[in-house]
Amino acid sequence: MKECSDKKIEIIFANRLRQRRIDLHFTQTEMARMLGIERSSYTYYEMGKTQPNLKTLKKLKKILDVSLDYLIGD
Repeated sequence: MKECSDKKIEIIFANRLRQRRIDLHFTQTEMARMLGIERSSYTYYEMGKTQPNLKTLKKLKKILDVSLDYLIGD
């Protein structure tokens, strides 16, 4: 059951990350630059293939002006 809820959180995170980026008119390249990562790494976050570490999550919440709770679906 936990695996199912973890996957749901990953999907919510990926969708909210993408939508907030679009709402703020940032490209994936711009997001990656602001985070100090490769564009492909950022793209994987939006695809739900990988998840950012805590340091990157903190940067994301600041750049996107949202809470971590919002990003993970709480």
